[in-house]
Amino acid sequence: MFERQVRGQVVVPGDPDYDAARQVFYRQFQCFPEIIVYCECSSDVRNCLAFASTHELKPVCRSGGHSSAGFSINNSMVIDLSRINSVWVDQVTRRAVVGAGTSFHRLNAVLSDFGLHVPGGGCDDVCVGGYMQGGGYGFTSREFGMNCDNVVQVEMMLWNGGVVIADEATNADLYWCVRGGMGSNFGVLLSITYQLHEVGEMYGFGLSWDAADAPAALVMLQQNYIGGIALEKLGYQCAVMMADGQPRLYMRGLYNGDEQSCAEVIKDLRDLPGTHLDIQMTGPYVELNHRLLDEPVPIPSAPDYVFEEKQSGYIDKMLDEANWKMMLDFMATCPNPWNDIGMEPYGGAIARTDDPNSFVHRGVYMNLFIEVFWLRQEDYQTNIEWLDGFMALMAPFMNGQSYQNYPRPGVKDAPNAYWADYLGTLAQVKSKYNPFDWFANPQHIRLHEIDPPWTPPPKGPKFPDTPIVYSQPPRT
Repeated sequence: MFERQVRGQVVVPGDPDYDAARQVFYRQFQCFPEIIVYCECSSDVRNCLAFASTHELKPVCRSGGHSSAGFSINNSMVIDLSRINSVWVDQVTRRAVVGAGTSFHRLNAVLSDFGLHVPGGGCDDVCVGGYMQGGGYGFTSREFGMNCDNVVQVEMMLWNGGVVIADEATNADLYWCVRGGMGSNFGVLLSITYQLHEVGEMYGFGLSWDAADAPAALVMLQQNYIGGIALEKLGYQCAVMMADGQPRLYMRGLYNGDEQSCAEVIKDLRDLPGTHLDIQMTGPYVELNHRLLDEPVPIPSAPDYVFEEKQSGYIDKMLDEANWKMMLDFMATCPNPWNDIGMEPYGGAIARTDDPNSFVHRGVYMNLFIEVFWLRQEDYQTNIEWLDGFMALMAPFMNGQSYQNYPRPGVKDAPNAYWADYLGTLAQVKSKYNPFDWFANPQHIRLHEIDPPWTPPPKGPKFPDTPIVYSQPPRT
């Protein structure tokens, strides 16, 4: 009966597609859902929620399946949104309405045809839904802000099938919370309306330094290449990886302008002793965004079939050469050739905003994160201990917070790490729109964090027989 109500595809254990359907990007999360539904329209999502209510299932939403903590899969029910992937562009207003399951491969290709842009990630098969709700960092964020800073409206389905439009004028509290509050907290995101930016050809480059010269480069990057209006057109990311048995620092930059203008901006870096110019290229964002992280060596360098875990922290203190050398020396103890340290500099438009939404991590130097990989199960513990050792080493330079889009299973003090001072507001709004904490997420916003204490509604929510559309916030 349920399968006939759904326009998309229903997959259950025993179906030929089941094993493929239950896989997510991070292979260590091996769950066995009772049902997986590939939704193709909003009515499919509503039917899923009604089915979950009837059969007491705990639904989890999945767009691209890239949650590094496995939040997009469980043993109960998966609502897969990857087929809700339409992209509608209004070239006059420079806006795009984008389905929550749209991948950046698809979105960037469409926007490129119009000469328009919104900040996005480097991985093509990440989808906008989870990415935006966690903030969304990319090469152009220092000029245009986080992905969530470019959202002018969202469409969301609540636990009871009600469809909510949220923007500055309607359901403004939900609008503030969804942009940075992390997925599976408020409802099922259906679509995002972005304000876009006109861009032309860009210049991409790659620099690198060996372990002896890298500390000086890192000091210069932190001191001279994060703050300042003149630097906002320069987006870059850094990684420390093993090369020929030694740590090596890689910088990959994207400049919204021509090669000559960029050369003036990065002249001091180019003049540092030991600087290697690895790559230079000019082209559209859709091409450079991919190639910069893939040439001449991929970042990260691990093969596709390995297992992975990661954790991030925000650097809010200035480091000197000795501090950076300490980090590089730790990298030299890497238990395999694949682990890496990543750096995403903030500043610019990210720091310039004044509480525009619930993405709380603004006044920091960078997001510093570590990725560990293992192929054999017997190597798991060694790599996890190495990851923990790195986080302990760098803790004195961090503010205790962590990027929502790089969650780690069981991270300590998750509420402060992801939401910090915004937690109380987020919990209050969640108690209005999702009072039964309907969706599965082990590190969700906990409603008992509210002050004064929150009194839960009576148990046994009744799913309505007909769809509900809210033009104003729902009453609780």
